[in-house]
Amino acid sequence: PSTSAAATPKDSRLAIRRVPHMDMTGNPSPDGKYLGYVDWDTANVAVYDIATGTTRALTDEGHWGEGERYPENLIWSPDSRRIAYTWNMSSPKEVGGTELRVVSAEGGSPPRTVLKDEKYLWPWDWTPDGSRILCGLQTGGPVMDRALVDVATGAVETLKLPTGTLGGLYRFTPDGDSILYSRASDGRWDPDDIYLYDLES
Repeated sequence: PSTSAAATPKDSRLAIRRVPHMDMTGNPSPDGKYLGYVDWDTANVAVYDIATGTTRALTDEGHWGEGERYPENLIWSPDSRRIAYTWNMSSPKEVGGTELRVVSAEGGSPPRTVLKDEKYLWPWDWTPDGSRILCGLQTGGPVMDRALVDVATGAVETLKLPTGTLGGLYRFTPDGDSILYSRASDGRWDPDDIYLYDLES
């Protein structure tokens, strides 16, 4: 006869909790403790503590009106200690530009500019070791390069990744050896398929 105890039924209900502030510019930290987001009222990077329901600003340089300054495209580092983001700058008297910035999720220190003077950039993902950031870089013309940016030095390594939609998927595999990305098979129009790019080969 079997001596195993009868399995206890588990509660299979899914709890849905509405949280404030979130839109496509932000996302949860890998450790599940925080939500990073753009505070569009103040044009700054902020975090929402899921356990306590409190919010706090990580930057204070945001500005609307003449000489706009605001963040976009927040991505967390794998250890949940830093947030990388696009920093947009524009004014009626100058052509707008962007920077890649990184700020501590703990707060208390100003953000650090990793790469500047780009026409536009879009950070997609950190390498698993947190040393580099996969970005889309547009230095001129309509096409964005796919590149790895060294967080410590700002050095750029351009990759031979095919171009795809601006909002497409670009993510490292857990071992960091490859990049998953989405792209339409004809290179121009949706729907997208998923591809794997091996960084070694």
